[in-house]
Amino acid sequence: MRHVKNVRNQINSKADCIGYRKFFVRNNFIKEVTYMSYRRKNGTGGITKMPGKRTNPYRVRITKGWLLDMVEGKSKQQIVTLGYYHTRVEAERALNDFINNPYEIDKGKMTVEMLYHEWFEKYSAKLNGVSSIRTITSAYKYISNTVIVKMNIRDVKSYHIKDCMDAAYVIVECGKEKGKKREASAETKARIKSMFNLMFDYAFEREYVSKNVARSFKIDKKIVEQRQLDKRLNNPFSVEEIQTLWNNLDKVPFADMLLIGIYMGWRPQELAIIKLEDMDFDFLGGFIEGGMKTNAGKGRKVPIHDKILPLVKKRYEEALELGSEYLFNDKYGQQGINMTYDKYRHRFEKVIKELKLGDHHPHETRHSFCTYAKRSGIDDTMINRIMGHAARNIEARVYDLRDYKDLRNAVDEFEVIE
Repeated sequence: MRHVKNVRNQINSKADCIGYRKFFVRNNFIKEVTYMSYRRKNGTGGITKMPGKRTNPYRVRITKGWLLDMVEGKSKQQIVTLGYYHTRVEAERALNDFINNPYEIDKGKMTVEMLYHEWFEKYSAKLNGVSSIRTITSAYKYISNTVIVKMNIRDVKSYHIKDCMDAAYVIVECGKEKGKKREASAETKARIKSMFNLMFDYAFEREYVSKNVARSFKIDKKIVEQRQLDKRLNNPFSVEEIQTLWNNLDKVPFADMLLIGIYMGWRPQELAIIKLEDMDFDFLGGFIEGGMKTNAGKGRKVPIHDKILPLVKKRYEEALELGSEYLFNDKYGQQGINMTYDKYRHRFEKVIKELKLGDHHPHETRHSFCTYAKRSGIDDTMINRIMGHAARNIEARVYDLRDYKDLRNAVDEFEVIE
């Protein structure tokens, strides 16, 4: 019996420890019961089960400091709430995390939405180009309607991010599908995952969280496979569709923009923001300098194909008349004449619909260039240079006149052929 009493004393002394199980002695047998009740050491916070029916009934509180009451002349504890949790185990885990890795209490109340805005303000300042910024804002837009944005960042688990990726959607704001719900594609889900990786890297570095839960899992294999399948399903413009664009240059606004994209291989984002100062009609038959996204893509010079040179010059003259610094302008636009990617996409869709060209998306002008360049027998290295692909076999270099002549010769070989 004395042995049992000693065990009881040793076990009960551990009730002061954080997250320890409670033990009872019944009929000289030791029985273990998980978290029935216990007390914590002074200064290690407390967990209280709130009355009534609540989704998250367990409140975790911690002493932030002491304040001097000038009236009574006494010091009083400044107790703040860390959060509310569904189970006692979750509450204990949150409190243990705080004890082991203390953080600013105010930052402990930060939601995913608050983290995004703080992180994005700093991260976007380092980015070059509208396209990179738009990739992030678009990814966040898909999750802005999900429950995770209102969650405390310290409560976010990997399964919350996975559920968020599966549930991500936006409401289409314009076009023929205006007002409809559009679910995130495999590519968008991958971008959402990347955004969470970077956001929680930022939070971890500043000790807002004790670990980056976003990097604790990889993208689901089905998403990876779907991304690869989507890329293989690109639908280049047919020879007949391209001829339809030529036949309707004077009838359908912005048909010329699609043709310039098809014959030069620019990304839609790159094409929309080409500036007049980036153009040189006198150098080797005409070049345009631009690009973004990759090191190989930025600041590259692309020859203007002879067939679209008149179209480019016409746009150039119109821009001068409008007093615009950009090649493409929407002179009837309600939000200014400057062409953004969203405006580009909207004008693209109107051309496709009016000419009944089938199912195409804006990037397929670029895919069409690649398709017909290969059919024309243009070398893959030249195609990569023109399109700004970050190919492994292309070394970073400064181009000389011979290189530009090679590019010009390659573009001159380009034909839209079956």
